[in-house]
Amino acid sequence: AVAGEVARAMTGIGSHVEPRPFRGHLTLARLRERARCGLVGTAVSGEFGVTRLALVESETRPGGARYTTRATVELADPGVGG
Repeated sequence: AVAGEVARAMTGIGSHVEPRPFRGHLTLARLRERARCGLVGTAVSGEFGVTRLALVESETRPGGARYTTRATVELADPGVGG
């Protein structure tokens, strides 16, 4: 619903409108190189600390994707006041 409203609002101002349906997703991590292990596609569990969240725009291009950080939020240390 929100993606449709944004697309309608952008109509007529020269912005590119993606013809494919919107598919929102959350990428938790990305590898620089293709993984060469048996874990790809396998569910794993564990814990890790998070100190920052970043909203990153990805733009697919013929030479590879371009990533632009749009916003960053520093998080409180999980060991403080916990």
